[in-house]
Amino acid sequence: MAVIGASAHPGHLGYNIFRSLSSARARVYAVNRRVDSIEGHPAYRSIAEVPERIDCAVIAIPAAATPEVAKECAECGVGVIIPIASGFSEGGPEGAKLERELCDALAGSQTRLLGPNTLGVVVPHDGLDTLFLERDRSPRPGEGSVALISQSGSVSVALMERFAEEGLGISAAVGLGNRADIDELELLEAFRDDPRTTVVSLYLETFKDARALLTMSRPLSRAKPLVVLKGGLTARGSAAASSHTGRLAAGSPEVVRRAFWQGGWIVADDEVELTDFAKVLALAPPLQGGRLAVVSSGGGYGVLATDLIEGDFGDRLSMATLGEPIQVRIEELTGGLAATANPIDLTGSTQDSWYSECLTLLQREESVDGILAFVQFEPPGITQAVYDLVAARMRESTKPLVLGVLAGSRTAEAVREFARRGVAAYPTIRRAIASLACLRERSHLLARPAPEASSGPARPRRRARPSAKAAGTHG
Repeated sequence: MAVIGASAHPGHLGYNIFRSLSSARARVYAVNRRVDSIEGHPAYRSIAEVPERIDCAVIAIPAAATPEVAKECAECGVGVIIPIASGFSEGGPEGAKLERELCDALAGSQTRLLGPNTLGVVVPHDGLDTLFLERDRSPRPGEGSVALISQSGSVSVALMERFAEEGLGISAAVGLGNRADIDELELLEAFRDDPRTTVVSLYLETFKDARALLTMSRPLSRAKPLVVLKGGLTARGSAAASSHTGRLAAGSPEVVRRAFWQGGWIVADDEVELTDFAKVLALAPPLQGGRLAVVSSGGGYGVLATDLIEGDFGDRLSMATLGEPIQVRIEELTGGLAATANPIDLTGSTQDSWYSECLTLLQREESVDGILAFVQFEPPGITQAVYDLVAARMRESTKPLVLGVLAGSRTAEAVREFARRGVAAYPTIRRAIASLACLRERSHLLARPAPEASSGPARPRRRARPSAKAAGTHG
């Protein structure tokens, strides 16, 4: 790899990128014609002087100088360039002209372009991180199985910070930027074939080829869950998206939602839902039926959860009716203290073992399709052992288990600890229930007839270099 515009000055973008890439499983070269070394590494005056062929070059220089450097990269056989500067088609006619010059600089070569106007790529497994943001200011998520594709750099950063905060790891995060070459369609193909990716999440403001996106995603969604957050649904939002990415957004909210549903996508309404849905789809199986059992150590949580399940989420979920045998078992388990009709209240006398045994009973109960459990850490009988006990019950069952963790100042850490053990946990009642509704929606999507195989030619993995005329247009 190479960082073109690498800097020796702390705080500069080129300095931060070079530092971020220092832990990558790759040899990283600094390119800067004004200095001899950076952080103890030799600095080369141009990409042509680097002693190895470069697979990926991050270009951290102003937009106006980027086309000339891109041409040098193409002549040297660089695999992919990532120009991070803004000031291209998102900036108006002059920027669009500069973007066409950038595409022309790569014409006829095998060099691919991610962006421009992009933060680039983060792949924790390989230590690959092209972000110019310092890690102490913008924490990165660890290694996991959720792929994140985002047309917006700021949204991508916000989502990665949310993932990190909640203990959810990623297989990769890729910023599309202006999509002058590499787009979401090619990335979907890549993540379809990536064994480390089990869920694909997407933030999209504009369509480059809406029909191709939905046609491709329908069969893909049967193998891997797809979650999308679409920006630019209102007139003002569409105008903002156009100024942000240099392309036009299209479609009313309802039309877009229905189109994504046909394509097999689960649609999130905001960044919180995108994170929540990606988490539960990565950590829990689909909810085959809507009947839920609710367990808590505080009766009020069960009441509030019941109201939401039967009310706001009643189109997809319902409260399970528990038979007498399982209620008797729970009563025996708790010495007659628990309220055994659904919702189940284990009371403040609960213990780690009560949670564990109660979850086991519910997972075996035929009248129950999924479980919502509230774990509170205030009762004296609840210890740190509850993390592993609940995780063990999750691993042993084919029914989804989602947790609500309402533990005051300890909530955030508890949510992370459960996620690290493979259990989806949420800090509010509504978010936990919404995630179970997402699993029910996933089950409905899988129950649809499989799409017929396309009679048309397969989309090539490496497409022809976009022409100057095509660059900056919208689909």
